[in-house]
Amino acid sequence: MRAKKAVFVGLVLTWAFVTLLVYYVFHKPIHIDQVMAIGKTLWGMVSAGLVILAGAAVGRTLFARLNLWRNSTSIESLAMEIGLGLGWLGLVWLVLGLLGGFHTIVAWAVLLGISLITHRDILDWCHDLLEEIRGLKPRSRGEVWLGAFVIFMVITAFVSALTPPTAWDALLYHLTGPKINIASGWLEVTPQIPETGYPQGMEMLNTWVMMLGSPRAAAVLQWFFGILTLLLVWRWGEKIVGSHAGWLACAILLTATTYPLMMGWAYIDVATIFYTATGFSALMQWKKTEQRSFLVLAGLSAGFAFGTKYTGVVIGMGLVVLILIAQPRKGLRNLIVFGLPAVLVSVPWLIKNFILVGNPTYPFFFGGLGWDEIRSYWYSQPGTGLLYTAPWKLLVAPFIMTLVGAEGAKTWHATFGPLFILFVPLIVVRWKDHRHRIWLRDALILSLVIYLAWLYGAAVSRLMVQPRFLFPALPLLAVLSAAAYESLRSIEWRLFSIHRILGVFIGLVLILTALQTGLDTLQNQDMPVLAGAMSEEDYLYHRLGWYFAAVEEVRDLPEGSQVLFLFEPRSYYCPPDRCLPDGILDIWYHARGLGGTSANLARTWQEQGVSHVLLYALGVETLKQKGVDPFTEEDWSELERLQDQHMTLVKNFGDAYLLYELTP
Repeated sequence: MRAKKAVFVGLVLTWAFVTLLVYYVFHKPIHIDQVMAIGKTLWGMVSAGLVILAGAAVGRTLFARLNLWRNSTSIESLAMEIGLGLGWLGLVWLVLGLLGGFHTIVAWAVLLGISLITHRDILDWCHDLLEEIRGLKPRSRGEVWLGAFVIFMVITAFVSALTPPTAWDALLYHLTGPKINIASGWLEVTPQIPETGYPQGMEMLNTWVMMLGSPRAAAVLQWFFGILTLLLVWRWGEKIVGSHAGWLACAILLTATTYPLMMGWAYIDVATIFYTATGFSALMQWKKTEQRSFLVLAGLSAGFAFGTKYTGVVIGMGLVVLILIAQPRKGLRNLIVFGLPAVLVSVPWLIKNFILVGNPTYPFFFGGLGWDEIRSYWYSQPGTGLLYTAPWKLLVAPFIMTLVGAEGAKTWHATFGPLFILFVPLIVVRWKDHRHRIWLRDALILSLVIYLAWLYGAAVSRLMVQPRFLFPALPLLAVLSAAAYESLRSIEWRLFSIHRILGVFIGLVLILTALQTGLDTLQNQDMPVLAGAMSEEDYLYHRLGWYFAAVEEVRDLPEGSQVLFLFEPRSYYCPPDRCLPDGILDIWYHARGLGGTSANLARTWQEQGVSHVLLYALGVETLKQKGVDPFTEEDWSELERLQDQHMTLVKNFGDAYLLYELTP
């Protein structure tokens, strides 16, 4: 009887298995392309998470050596630990890159080695982070709505981070440089892309996750830096005013929509913002406890900020000012304690450049590989800033960048939102709060140093009129804005409340910001590509247009072809050994500056192995119409002669891009 039952059960299960198998062979619920797409999405999250946890573990180990926050944790300590860990890991990969260690097996070996040695620290750090996040629970209806806005903006940024890379600078050098490194196995500085000579702290981490198999993870790293910065902003607001101010400060920061956009891009700006925040936080802890280890940590943060970009040196300058103001009599001693660790983690990037190209500050000041006075002039363009073209704008720059500036605009290309300019001046109302006046003062001073440094650059060169350089000050200004708003509660009449009226304005700004962000996410088709409903290729055609079509054609050229880009700097989607990008849009200017004509340039390029030229024709027309200096009419005429007499058109991409073959 039992045997019959067993046979019967076996037959039923076999019948069920065969039926379902055959049914879903003909009614596939999900196609293999969708499985691959979802897999790429998940692996982007996982690989970034693994690197983040490795950084947290290394940071916790180093943090213990500094003897900070003994037997306790906080949002500040968790943020500083991971900043410290990822900063040092960037330096580890710098050394490995100089030794030729950019290989997949090395990437996995480093990750597994850290995991095995520090697995307990990883678990403890995750536990502590979850405990701190639980403490963020909104305590009022207003906080719930602010929290909903923050979560929405953070989620849309995360969705964007997981999509195939399309952001300009990511395709120019933040991902292209690591791709070149991986192809050769060595850390390289490429003359066509002089930005590869910048400090490369974040690019080293990008190289790591790309060797682990996910270029998308590079943007997820920036997203996580953004999350940590928001946690610090919340903590500052909560300490100074209360929980409501913490949530409001986070919301105000996210209304500067360039910030959440950068959280979703494989850039380095959010990391710079983060290290500014940790440096300031460590300095405030030093002033509170007079424990020198915090001064060391502030110095490390300043050094790591420099390790993201040259302009990060401004962060160190601002922190130095705060140190001197805090203890002027002990200034020299404190500066040594602060400066030595800052120099320790900054100098390796200068040594790298000296080894590879002979100029520690490449491409600035001392020339170097593929660099001369012509390229230097083009890159800096002295005498073209606002001081020479519209000096009055220097006086009202904050208003112009706020009211006129927008992400993607031709000038003032960043969106700050209206709340900073509205509330920061009102901080005078809060100044009577003696308990936190020093914090407020120091936040204003550091923000002012960052602003003055930007103002000087904008005055000298039009290339520095980039409001994004001011974003390291925004977390501090967001807290100041929230504190100023909360201070308005003290100015009320029986039938009139300025606090409530401005609260309505804030709500309107948040609604409009969320609406715009949601519509942009839908228009970008981010969710379909993550879910596999849209192929990666179709997504890139949708986002990059004729550029991606042109690059696809370049990739299909015969083996051995080499393509020179003119007026097009992005080459990430092109094989490194095939494309020569116009990294700073100076190839034609430099060639003409050396006296090149269409005939001898065509001959020289062919001798160098160039077989094709990809011309960004739409960009050329834009420059012509603007009459951009230092190009002349003869320069454009010579370019036309090159097109007509020395090249054969292979394909026209909507009159935007023209692919030519050089004529023998």
